Amino acid sequence: MVADVMETRILYIEENQEERLNFRRETEKSGFPFKADIAASFGEAVSLLEGNKYHAVISDYFLGD
Repeated sequence: MVADVMETRILYIEENQEERLNFRRETEKSGFPFKADIAASFGEAVSLLEGNKYHAVISDYFLGD
């Protein structure tokens, strides 16, 4: 019997495009079993938070908006 495993969900908030691309590339290479949504702004993060539940949020401390 295979146990149901809840998918870990992470929200990553970063305004710098290069940092977002690095995060995506490194998390895909890691092989860790989680799904990461990426927001480029506070407003985008709020929209994602309104429609999803996350286990963790990683955020740039100095967001432009």
